[in-house]
Amino acid sequence: MPHPTSIHAELDLWETFWNNQSVIPSTITETFKSIDMRGFPNIRKGFLIMGTIPITACECERSISVIRRLKTYMRSLMTESRFNSLALMSIHQKIIPDVERVLNIFSVLGERHLDEN
Repeated sequence: MPHPTSIHAELDLWETFWNNQSVIPSTITETFKSIDMRGFPNIRKGFLIMGTIPITACECERSISVIRRLKTYMRSLMTESRFNSLALMSIHQKIIPDVERVLNIFSVLGERHLDEN
């Protein structure tokens, strides 16, 4: 904490501030957008810590599962660039690539060459 001796006074000011507000943010991000945090250094530091700690381990577990699926014995010869690209595509499935653009890029490249290590 930047100023541990003033945490109690800061928390009292924080509570008073939000008691006088009509709309209370529901997330850490909304809180940062709705208030200037310079007057609350200890609370700001706490929010920064809470914002970086994941609520669950789902993202990490999902990434590990993707790596296990991609890095099988048969695919162990692929380059790191291709592996990273496949992993990102698998993790971020909501991002849909522009098929026409991808086809145009591959048509310009010409003959397909196998990855070499």
